[in-house]
Amino acid sequence: MVHEMVHTYVATHRLERMRAKQETMRDVQFENALLLNKYFLLYEELSYAMNCGDIGRVETCIVSWIPILKVVGKHKYVTHMTNFLLNVHFLYPPGLKRAIRYHILVNPTGKVMKWRAVDWCVELNNLFTKVWKGSNHTVQRILLESPLVQVYRNIQGMVQQTFEHTHLTTNRSDPDMTKTFSKILERFVLNSPHVVRIGRKTRHEIADMNNKGCQMMAKAAPGGGEGGERE
Repeated sequence: MVHEMVHTYVATHRLERMRAKQETMRDVQFENALLLNKYFLLYEELSYAMNCGDIGRVETCIVSWIPILKVVGKHKYVTHMTNFLLNVHFLYPPGLKRAIRYHILVNPTGKVMKWRAVDWCVELNNLFTKVWKGSNHTVQRILLESPLVQVYRNIQGMVQQTFEHTHLTTNRSDPDMTKTFSKILERFVLNSPHVVRIGRKTRHEIADMNNKGCQMMAKAAPGGGEGGERE
């Protein structure tokens, strides 16, 4: 059933054939829905992979996001993410490769589905770090700063308790989306974009970012033809 749903309601190679038809034989809203479902699933897959700490799945998801980021103009992200994957899997020795991959995600709370990108923790520590004169890349600096960060956070907690603040953590509770989903379902019942209606149009036609990004990257590659985009 899952395979049938994906092939029916998610954009695949069939989308090009759909958009090649005459305007009167197309359902543009249905085509847009297929692409939206594809983008939503890509986001959901990446989010789930990061939350559960699946490093291999995160790397696989990055491959799909690179051409999309290329289209929206995030060229630095594209360059660094591409170089990262190439270096880790084809350049670095096995020991370094393993060390890097196992430090992409961290789980500060130790709870299930609570893995986070390591830079989140790094940025949080930077927030609690005081001004320092000299280099930040020394053993002396690390040994001095690490306990100070925890002391500073403990002081913050004491101040919050003194003023009877109820929120003593940066971790928020999960939002309750019940009402939002109910309203969306009501709209879908009245005018579902997943039911094909030949001749239906829309104000905006969503572009296939993945294919477009792959074409841009192919042109920009050495020997990819003229018109390559400058980074």
